[in-house]
Amino acid sequence: MCSFANGSAEFAVKVFSLVATFLVARALTITAHEVSHFATARFLGWHDSSISLPFLSLGHPQTKVPGLNPARAQASIVRHAGWCFSLALALFVCTTCSSPTAFAATLTALDALSSDFFGAHPDGYATAAPSGSVFFCGNFGVLLLNGLKGAKVLELLRQMLRVTMVRGAQSAGLVTYKPRNGSSVGVRSRVVNGKRTDLSHLLLRKFKSALGGINAI
Repeated sequence: MCSFANGSAEFAVKVFSLVATFLVARALTITAHEVSHFATARFLGWHDSSISLPFLSLGHPQTKVPGLNPARAQASIVRHAGWCFSLALALFVCTTCSSPTAFAATLTALDALSSDFFGAHPDGYATAAPSGSVFFCGNFGVLLLNGLKGAKVLELLRQMLRVTMVRGAQSAGLVTYKPRNGSSVGVRSRVVNGKRTDLSHLLLRKFKSALGGINAI
């Protein structure tokens, strides 16, 4: 019995260590990605550049460069510097570091490619603003639901949304895919909470309606 308990404790410690390593590496590689944008912008003379890293909130990591017109060649240089750096970092980490760290670096590199190379950015955020340019890291999440477990997944999402509401969330959205004519189509739902409404109920009701019912997931 004592041996089993010791084995369970060792396993728990190992899992915790792996998860902690991944989370720290993920935060560091995202930070390094934004620093690459920031450093490039500063090198090009944009000294008012700033970095936002809201890891503990619902925001998105980003680098702002006030005054830089997104149409200018310098904006392209700042943008492409991000994915080039993250990809190089991932290649280096994958050959020198442990699996959790390598996995985190690879995810950040993929995120960087989606935002800096392919131009993806989160809903409600713009890469071009009247006052300058904004550079992101990440593709910001896509939810894929299993049709056999759809009801359980949506109930889990409802509980997660209720926890998020406690933190003051006033808007939310979900994205998934569903089959159509031999291929897949995207389904997206977004809602803004009212004074006397429940954000989780609003979003999931709209989401299920967009899917044509829970069985369509």
